[in-house]
Amino acid sequence: MKQSENPQQNLKHRVKNQKISKSNQENKANYRAKIETFQQCKQYATQKHTAEKITE
Repeated sequence: MKQSENPQQNLKHRVKNQKISKSNQENKANYRAKIETFQQCKQYATQKHTAEKITE
């Protein structure tokens, strides 16, 4: 049976794929947020280290 011959199955797969796509987008957003937080921490640590070197 071809895919086009079973619209119910097609709908089921489309819904499943949409859920996976949404989950992937959320995971990407969370990953980007973690990277951003890490970059900010790294920048803060670098600035703090530099400031401590200057005051020594």
